[in-house]
Order: sequence, then C-alpha cells, then structure tokens
Amino acid sequence: MGMIKVAIVAEKGYYLNNFVNRILLKKSHARQKVVPSLNNEITLSDKEKDVLRFICMEFTAAEIAQKMEISPRTVEAIKDRLMERFGSKNTAGLVFFAVKNNLIE
Repeated sequence: MGMIKVAIVAEKGYYLNNFVNRILLKKSHARQKVVPSLNNEITLSDKEKDVLRFICMEFTAAEIAQKMEISPRTVEAIKDRLMERFGSKNTAGLVFFAVKNNLIE
C-alpha cells in the first residue's frame, strides 16, 4: 500500500479504490434520480405483486420464497427493485407507498 493510501486509512479508517468509488457513486446517483410519479398508472408483474402483498402481510423473505417457490435472494432482488422504482428507502416506505397508491388489496 502506498504512503497516500496508508495516510487515508490512518485518517479515515478505510480506503476505497477508484473502482469501488465509481460503483458507489453510480448506485447513489441512480437512487437519487427516482422520483415516483403518483399520477401515472403503476404496473407490476405478477411476481412483484405477490412479493409486495406478502411484504405488506409482514412475511420474511424466506417465508415469501417458500410460498412462491423461489429463492430468498430472488425475493430480495424483487423487493430492492420495487424500492428503487418507488423511491423507498426501506421496507416501511415500500409498504406505505403500496397502501397509499392502492397497489395491494
């Protein structure tokens, strides 16, 4: 590790190389762009509807995966995609958005 990197680690307690920095900035920038439009009709796939419904019913990813016969990672990926689309920062925000926009029954 170069002297500059050592100094950065000593000062901040961590060091992120350019590759990691680019990925973090890209993810951060992508999330900031999402502004859910409440005026447009929201279309969801059947899997997205099911995952969203089970999340609103307080099932865990493992429980949802078992019910839908998919992997827990797939459930998490669908949940993350929904949160990104709706501009939610967490599960509570996702549920709130779903209820407010009548996306669940």
